[in-house]
Amino acid sequence: MFVGTMPAKAAIVCLTQNTPTRVSFLRGSLTRLFEAFNARAGYPVLILHEGDFAAHEQDDLRRTLGGDRGDALQFIELEPDDFLAPDWVSEGVVRAHQRVVPDAPGVQYRTMTRWWLRDLPKYLSEYDVYMRLDDDAYLDEAIGDPIASVLESGVDYASNCVHIEHPMNALGLADLCRRLIGESARLSGLFVTGEHGPENCALRSFVAGLPSHLKSLVSTDRLEAPIMYYNNFHVARRCVWESKPLRDFYSGIDESGGQYLLRWGDAPIQTIGVVALGFAIGRLEFRYSKRHERADGAFVNCNHELASPFMDASVDVNAPKAGSLTEFDAFNRMLQRRGIADIGRRIGKHDAKGRTDG
Repeated sequence: MFVGTMPAKAAIVCLTQNTPTRVSFLRGSLTRLFEAFNARAGYPVLILHEGDFAAHEQDDLRRTLGGDRGDALQFIELEPDDFLAPDWVSEGVVRAHQRVVPDAPGVQYRTMTRWWLRDLPKYLSEYDVYMRLDDDAYLDEAIGDPIASVLESGVDYASNCVHIEHPMNALGLADLCRRLIGESARLSGLFVTGEHGPENCALRSFVAGLPSHLKSLVSTDRLEAPIMYYNNFHVARRCVWESKPLRDFYSGIDESGGQYLLRWGDAPIQTIGVVALGFAIGRLEFRYSKRHERADGAFVNCNHELASPFMDASVDVNAPKAGSLTEFDAFNRMLQRRGIADIGRRIGKHDAKGRTDG
């Protein structure tokens, strides 16, 4: 429920699996979630799963949180077809891409990114606005209510950390987006460009084996990398995903097969959809980190972080230290030059340490 009298219904959503590792991550993430703000805000937390949480396991997770916190959890089983890849997808199809991008994830990961774009909205019919938090994402400080900040500011979508995707994870995406939603300053501003590197021969061989509709999208000489929000944390109004322009855009992406054949992630696709189609964008600033990165001894500051292995000469943010306010301001200047300054627009109130109090 909302603090005050906000005329909207909201929930927090988390997609997870019942494995020892994922449940361990989930406990930590939920603990931090309630410590950060949800003990005060009291939003229901929808735990979306594939039917692998028995009733006693659901109760066990509630007990570990205790009291009202455990009562906030609602376990929702996904529909059986949600995580089925299309019939034409096989490990062989994905391995062809992995020969060019060796560390690229497999079929299940690509199906998951498709699910966030295609299937999530049907689980939100009771809610006006939601917040996504991955099961391995930790809110690392006390914050204000990010859902209330979105509603009070009037924005449609808000996230936190702006990043530049590696171009090998976005082959052909820019050209397909131009075909689906038309060329515009906002769309072109979301991509940085550059010449391709030494693996050109392997890339050309891979592209030659693609279906013709994807082959025509991919240039092996000039690659484009999208600017994107990390969307493992974001807040959005449900009406955004129900809008016809965005649904048509996502349908075009899905029909292309690029999420499977070329590993297009849901984060750049989601960012392109909400920014290029003109929805009101805001940026919430606070620290959070990913648990699997913590396990490797790394702290990921998603407040101001920008990291990219691929930047063109016009991008001037490589020099400042990653995570610094200087870098944050430099990146915002770049966004302003590109005509998409609103994706860096801060919402909520901030103290001297960059924390938001809603």
